[in-house]
Amino acid sequence: MQISYDAEKLCALQRYMKDESELRSGMESLLDTLYQSHVPAEVREAIDKRNMAQSGEEPETLEQFVREHPNDMIQIMSPGGYVTIAPDKPLSELFAHAGERGTEIPVTWEELREQTVESCHYHPADRSWNLLTVDSSLNQPTQAPEMRM
Repeated sequence: MQISYDAEKLCALQRYMKDESELRSGMESLLDTLYQSHVPAEVREAIDKRNMAQSGEEPETLEQFVREHPNDMIQIMSPGGYVTIAPDKPLSELFAHAGERGTEIPVTWEELREQTVESCHYHPADRSWNLLTVDSSLNQPTQAPEMRM
């Protein structure tokens, strides 16, 4: 993004500021204020979650995510298929599907709850989330069977 600003005013500002980092800091602070006041909290939260995942912090489990968003529709692309968690449906009535009608199979909450949220996207218009989850237990190295001769 580029911003147009009166050159004479900018020169005067730079002259009377201690250093350029103060100007940069002030501009970042103003942008943060605009961001906080205009971007919906759910979108800011999704961005924070994505940034947290990319920074290597502890990933959030699906169970934590669902607990934090009890009134939102959650569409999940999981290792076992597509799953929808609706606020008005119990977690004991979940189904996974391959993206085609007629491919639904029952899936238990126990199978899903420990999966970690890899990425998420919020749709404020209908209060719904799209998640990509991974089964962290699949990332664990498996021990090779011992061989004896």
